[in-house]
Amino acid sequence: MLRLERERTGMGLRAVAAAIPVDYSQVGKWERGVHRPPADAIKKIDTILNTNGRLANLHAAMTELVELRAYNTKPATVSASSGEMDEIRRQLLSGLVTLGAAGPAAHIFGALDNLRNLVDDRVGSSQLSEWQELAWEYALIVRDRVDVITDLSQDLLALQRLTMAAPPGEARDWERVNARMTFLLAFSLGQAGNERESRRWWASARRSAARADDPEFLGTINAIEAVQALYEKRPIPVVMARVDAAIAAVQGRPCRALAGAYGAKAHALVLLGDQVGALAAMEEQARVFEQLPADVVQDRASLYGWPVERLLHTRSLIYTLAGHAGAAAAQEEALAAYPVGPAPAAQARQTAQVRLHQAITVIQRGAITDGIEHARSALTALPPGRTSYLRHLAGTVLESVPAVERARPPAAEYRAYLQLPPGERE
Repeated sequence: MLRLERERTGMGLRAVAAAIPVDYSQVGKWERGVHRPPADAIKKIDTILNTNGRLANLHAAMTELVELRAYNTKPATVSASSGEMDEIRRQLLSGLVTLGAAGPAAHIFGALDNLRNLVDDRVGSSQLSEWQELAWEYALIVRDRVDVITDLSQDLLALQRLTMAAPPGEARDWERVNARMTFLLAFSLGQAGNERESRRWWASARRSAARADDPEFLGTINAIEAVQALYEKRPIPVVMARVDAAIAAVQGRPCRALAGAYGAKAHALVLLGDQVGALAAMEEQARVFEQLPADVVQDRASLYGWPVERLLHTRSLIYTLAGHAGAAAAQEEALAAYPVGPAPAAQARQTAQVRLHQAITVIQRGAITDGIEHARSALTALPPGRTSYLRHLAGTVLESVPAVERARPPAAEYRAYLQLPPGERE
């Protein structure tokens, strides 16, 4: 998240570090998740990058979430003492003044949460159905994963208190909501490039699904983590362990988890040079697709759907990486499967990935300049923001150029292009 906010402004590591001031290598470690930045540094960066409190809010929420992961006792009931009422009143007045002058103020949201807790103590706490709906909304592919992290982490924090206080008859359903929102945070952090923190949340998501006794969702978590792990270049044995766990969890039942697991397996095997195994995994995926429930196939709006374009996207990728003779045809078929008309940002990025597949194939066939130009065109046409999948594929285009050509134009120019902030790419 920190790196993405910095890239949006076009500032380099050294410039941000000098303004704090700290050594630029320290900022790099914060961006990669090697070290957790202190709160005062985040506040300075928030001001430097003009993020209107987004970074400070996220840092505060993530810090509290880390503490809550190890917290196993129920919190004390909110007390509506006169002193607390006066404190909330002061927070609201202060926050509302700032809100009117300069946009959302970080501290007003804490005051609003405290006020809502007092109201809920009188009228009853949030209903399970409200949180089930909220978890479903977060899974919709309508907002950038990077943009939902702050809201999602704050809601996940509030959910912990409700889950710990859930009546016995609803406990399992609350745990299922928790598993879904924990999964979505893990996925979103990975998409934002925060791989280290994402890995920790994937582990929390798996434990949450197991605690909720939801084997199909546990399979979904493992399958999607396997895919994300491939784009993060995590070790193949880790990927295959997630694939095996996904397949075992669903016990062969046709579902989104099983389709995704076979796609990840095909991807991993083609990277290992096992084209026969990769194609066999793709055949298994196609077999599963034919048996998927209609609501899963028709769901183009959420992460839990598996429409035909996902199947064809996987085939395009595997054929591309394998240098298969049918790669170009598979790429065209994948592009044709996406709905026609104005595309949301998520779909635009998915089609851009297929266009990067095309660029790789063109380069594999010897037309280096044409392939790189095709890749640049695909990336330049995108809306702001880059997912881990896009960053990985953009790098794969460069890796497909023969080593002896990478220091020469246009490969060297493409490498420099990838290092530019997104707003400067033309």
